[in-house]
Amino acid sequence: MRNPDRANNLYAGDKEIGFVSRNVGLLAMNFMLAAKDQGWDTHAMDGFDIEAVRELFGLPEKYLPVMLVAIGKKLPTQELLPQAMRRSFEDVCEVR
Repeated sequence: MRNPDRANNLYAGDKEIGFVSRNVGLLAMNFMLAAKDQGWDTHAMDGFDIEAVRELFGLPEKYLPVMLVAIGKKLPTQELLPQAMRRSFEDVCEVR
């Protein structure tokens, strides 16, 4: 027999934020790949002012904004700045 309290506690508190963040990341990845396939450019953002986003979009307290995704089309003549904080593949992965 299933215990609903056990399931509810599985994602409670700080675990809930981690669960939500992982799922939002997967959703955003799919959205961004689909957008690219259709010729759009995207940029995922975190580290923003959560309360300001809630106010701007009129979000009730029960919603937690964990990511914003900008979508548009880059001007062909515009050059992007280098990603200074990104580590190389070799720094983070080992292929055996």
